[in-house]
Amino acid sequence: MGEQYRMISYVSTLTGEVSIDEVKNLLCQTECTNNSIGIKGMLLFHEGHFFQYLSGEKSTVSDIFNKITCDHRHHAIQIITDKSLLRNKREVIYGENEYKGFISGVPNRFCDHELERYTKHLKRVDLKAYRLLSYMIYQFYRKIAV
Repeated sequence: MGEQYRMISYVSTLTGEVSIDEVKNLLCQTECTNNSIGIKGMLLFHEGHFFQYLSGEKSTVSDIFNKITCDHRHHAIQIITDKSLLRNKREVIYGENEYKGFISGVPNRFCDHELERYTKHLKRVDLKAYRLLSYMIYQFYRKIAV
């Protein structure tokens, strides 16, 4: 039997007022940390709401998610998906993707071809999370087009 991996996705709401620069810094820090420890996934931010999915070694993802649930910057965390995956399936699903953050309405933090790459992988592993992500992407495009 292969190594155990975990994939979790959730939505949450930002607590209080935070500047776009603070959100950019959070996403940059999250990308750097998660990429350095082998976590794959994405974090989307749109009008005070986060959507995140994480995949990686089961214990590492569990540790990260426990920290997230204690983070005072957001609340109303709702888990969408929480699955265990075997290593060989995970590699097929996620390939070489790294962890990436996106913010609606911020051109250098929103790249549609990268986002499309992530959504294709998510659609294969979890249709429910993919549908929510698709809705959020629609909201992102509405925000960018305005």
